[in-house]
Amino acid sequence: MPLYEIHHSAHLVPHQQTAIAQAFTELHCSTFSAPSSFVNIVFHPYATTTTTTTTTTTAEASLGRAIYVGGVKQATNYIIGHLRPRANSVEALNGIVREMTRIWNRVVRSSSSSSSSTAAAAAAAASGRLDDPLGLHNVFLMEDIAAGAEQGFILPVAGKDGEWAAENMGEFERRAEDGDESMSMLVEECRKTGLGKAKL
Repeated sequence: MPLYEIHHSAHLVPHQQTAIAQAFTELHCSTFSAPSSFVNIVFHPYATTTTTTTTTTTAEASLGRAIYVGGVKQATNYIIGHLRPRANSVEALNGIVREMTRIWNRVVRSSSSSSSSTAAAAAAAASGRLDDPLGLHNVFLMEDIAAGAEQGFILPVAGKDGEWAAENMGEFERRAEDGDESMSMLVEECRKTGLGKAKL
């Protein structure tokens, strides 16, 4: 139900993308009791190349993309999250921002650093600096999904996922029996662990 877009200049190999996607999915589900098969995560890589005078990316060159911070072109790593609006959400959203940063540092730094744990901890503490190519520079969470449909189902109002799942369970089960793997996962999640408790 949310859409998290991860734009990155840091090179992420497939196992890093999977680790981030699974951790972000578990984080979202446990925070908002959402079904895991409706958490969407998209990676937008920018392959950074540096010359003596500028830093550009292959994606920028081919797609005309450029990121500017303070009027200066930068190679950054950032996340934009689109969520359904919910009341009194600032504390929960700030918790997600902190946890996403922690997950990013754990996955990206541990997989790409052969340095000591002290050096890795110091690098993680500097995360967010624009001169840190592995840093997560921005996380923006926007409650901007006013309405939508996903996998053929109208999205529920935030906080009503359990009622929505109960109302649609017959169709989820029918589609699962027809071989829809996403619906099979959702039905199993609802029956065995409950919404928001799936471990990927």
